[in-house]
Amino acid sequence: MKIMITYKMDTENVDWQEVHDILHEAGLSDFSPEEQKVIFTHSTITVFAMDGAKIVGVARALSDTLSQGAIFNVAVRPAYQGLGVGTNMISRVLEKLKGQNVIIYTSPAGVSFYERFGFRRCKTSMCLFAGAPEHLQMLENGGFMLPEGFRFDGEPSRKV
Repeated sequence: MKIMITYKMDTENVDWQEVHDILHEAGLSDFSPEEQKVIFTHSTITVFAMDGAKIVGVARALSDTLSQGAIFNVAVRPAYQGLGVGTNMISRVLEKLKGQNVIIYTSPAGVSFYERFGFRRCKTSMCLFAGAPEHLQMLENGGFMLPEGFRFDGEPSRKV
């Protein structure tokens, strides 16, 4: 059976429960379906990978539309991974962000995927996450963040 994936780039008639389920299953978000609607409808760019009426992948980006963009919440249902769905979603987002500097948060497992698009690791990127301490610990344990106070070899220590 051949799977025919289509890509929808607007938020009309989206099943927000499916969006929630995909992101929750990927470990990327626990926001409710109603909160996902707010998040995605306020994003500059959205992509929904569709197998018929079923959402099988999601991605979104924020942008000032001129110089800076940031990609978030890229996830594909496990049964559809390895079929080019993620690649097609990122290609569509990057086409809309063409000419802009683009950042992305990814897990260590995703680094090589994004390197194929020309992304490079940044040594000095910083983040300030809101949320409960256990959520921040999960991000650190998952390799999303370096431990608090971490310094690379040769880097000056922090002055308190």
